[in-house]
Amino acid sequence: MGEGQKFPSALIVPNFETLTEWAAKNGIKSKGNDDLIKNEKVLALIQNEIDKGNKDFGSWEQIKKFELVSETWGVDTGELTPTLKLKRRVLNKKFEKLIQSIYAFASS
Repeated sequence: MGEGQKFPSALIVPNFETLTEWAAKNGIKSKGNDDLIKNEKVLALIQNEIDKGNKDFGSWEQIKKFELVSETWGVDTGELTPTLKLKRRVLNKKFEKLIQSIYAFASS
């Protein structure tokens, strides 16, 4: 996301089945996906995974900021093609405000 921006970022759709199981094992109670993606422990878990992945990339390639998305993307909801590729224009339009919020601090 954020093509042409100063740094790489990501919109992440967690595997909610796995994340819900992890949350239960770690004493995290949530009222659904929206609640779960705002939990500090969940955010720390995802940040840890990003940090692990970032080690394999140069500093200019590393994800600097991310946002979790509570809805699963699919072909039937319009975010993916039948071959499961991202429809960037659709995602950029659908999540325009969220993407703008990722880069807002960089321009201030």
